Amino acid sequence: MSAIVAGDKPTVDAILAPTFMHTTAEGKLITRARELAETQKLPLTMKATQQNVDIVGNVAIVRGVNTITEKNAVERVRFTDVFINANGAWLALSAQESPMR
Repeated sequence: MSAIVAGDKPTVDAILAPTFMHTTAEGKLITRARELAETQKLPLTMKATQQNVDIVGNVAIVRGVNTITEKNAVERVRFTDVFINANGAWLALSAQESPMR
């Protein structure tokens, strides 16, 4: 998460699986290539809480709440991230957010 906020493309590139897909809270589907192309330093903070991790074989599912603060606006989204262990490295395969209203 800190690599995303910092706009750290090399780290984000190393974390994303080749077939990574991201479903945003607005329902947009973003490919790995687009995620990398849009990675830039963001004028906000993100804090993940209520995280729960389930590991089954070489797959990990992380669920939690992300609090995004930008200027005086605060948004909370529930997220589910799926990781796969490929040759000893955990890679993000899928990310999905749902707005909390």
